Amino acid sequence: SNLAQAAGIGAIMDAEHVNKTVTLNKTALQQFYVALHDAELNYIPSYGNFVMVDLKTEDAAKAFTDDMMQKGIFIRHLRAFGLPHCVRISTGTEAENDLFAKVLAIT
Repeated sequence: SNLAQAAGIGAIMDAEHVNKTVTLNKTALQQFYVALHDAELNYIPSYGNFVMVDLKTEDAAKAFTDDMMQKGIFIRHLRAFGLPHCVRISTGTEAENDLFAKVLAIT
C-alpha cells in the first residue's frame, strides 16, 4: 500500500534507525548461532534476518516447529519452499531473540 511504502521510505531515510536495526540483527544472528550450536542443531549462516536450520527429516522439522509454537516461539517450517527438513527462524526484538535462545536451551 502507499502508506506502507511511505513508512518504508521513511525508515530507510532515518540513518539512526537503519544503524540500530542492522546492529540488532547482527547481534541476534550471533545469539542464534550460539544457541543453535549449543543445542547441537545444524544451521546455515545468514546475511538476512533469519537462520535456516536443517533438522534432517520432515517429521523432525514439523515436531520442532510444533514444539516451539507451543512454547510461544513462532518459526516457519519450510516444507512449502521445497525444504521439508528445514525451518526458518527470524530475528526480532531483543526480548524476542532472548526468549528464543532461552526456550531453545531448555528444549
